[in-house]
Amino acid sequence: MSSLLETRAAERRRVAELLERGTARLAAAGVERPDWTARTLLADRTGQTAADLAADPAPIASEAEYRFLRDIAGRAAGVPLQYLLGRAPFYGRDFEVGPGVFIPRPETERLVEEGLKWIAASPARLEVLEIGTGSGAVAVTLALAAPEIRVTATERSAVALAFARRNAAAFGASIRFLPGEGTADLPAGSMDGVICNPPYVDWEAGGLPRELAWEPRLSLDGGLGGIAVIRGWLQAAHRVARPGGLWLSEIGEDQAQRLRLIARETGWIWEGVEPDLTGRDRVLRLRRNHG
Repeated sequence: MSSLLETRAAERRRVAELLERGTARLAAAGVERPDWTARTLLADRTGQTAADLAADPAPIASEAEYRFLRDIAGRAAGVPLQYLLGRAPFYGRDFEVGPGVFIPRPETERLVEEGLKWIAASPARLEVLEIGTGSGAVAVTLALAAPEIRVTATERSAVALAFARRNAAAFGASIRFLPGEGTADLPAGSMDGVICNPPYVDWEAGGLPRELAWEPRLSLDGGLGGIAVIRGWLQAAHRVARPGGLWLSEIGEDQAQRLRLIARETGWIWEGVEPDLTGRDRVLRLRRNHG
């Protein structure tokens, strides 16, 4: 019995030492919540829960320790935690992510919520297009929450498209994927709505979090002022949306007024902007004109 107690005590000391090393390195690098991050990584690499690590940890294999310390070094260098874990939570599900695919954010759940409100209020079976699906988080969530709709999703990154296809298969979501931005291959007036999270970061302005440097610039850089890509997508979507069709997209908090002018220029009717939970402008809502 004493031998067993000694072994367990030794494992707890080893866990404490690893967490102390990991937390110290993360804190020195300025990583937020270093203790929680270190504990999350160690739990993931050992296949244990945080509670197990604190109370009764199982023996840690040397390979697991190596992977943990390697991940601590990566996180200290700015690698997003989601890339290290290989998953990102979104709307109650964990989506597979990794280098080369944009990491879904909690604020984008507001986009999904507005989309689901529109779907619920529509009597017809809707054709919905997502341009630039990335990991597929938005398209998969919509398809699963509203199986009566038909979802088409485009993605110009082959790496991201592969992630999206795997996520759709993992969750059993029925989605038609198209490589590229895809709108040129769709019939005019074939979509009831376009829901998307376009790149809207002004990359050249600088001052961006260092983690963004690890994500694909293609998914983030919105061009001049962060709105050049949105302008192009609005032009493309105008052709494939039916008259009166809906546009919902995530936007930057300071872009609404400039996008009001662009919407008019590209044939869309302004309906408004919905805020996120912090009160910042987040979801742009437009209607295609009848011209």
